[in-house]
Amino acid sequence: MKKYKERIIHGFFFLNGMTVVLILLGIFALLLYTALPAFREISLKEFFLTAVWNPDSYTEPSYGILSMVVSTFMITLGALAIAI
Repeated sequence: MKKYKERIIHGFFFLNGMTVVLILLGIFALLLYTALPAFREISLKEFFLTAVWNPDSYTEPSYGILSMVVSTFMITLGALAIAI
């Protein structure tokens, strides 16, 4: 009887874990599907290596996330220094 209960609990947690993985894969697929039209206009190199993010520009919109990535790493390193 004890093994039966453990199998039910194991199956319950496995099912919950697989549900979470499927939901996350669905979110990733949706984000990728909606982002593909934007990457037809801008290259991945320009997206990752340009530091200016100004999509509402009157002349030419710019979509670069380098400054956001660098500032995220700087804040993470500062938080790690404080934590350590």
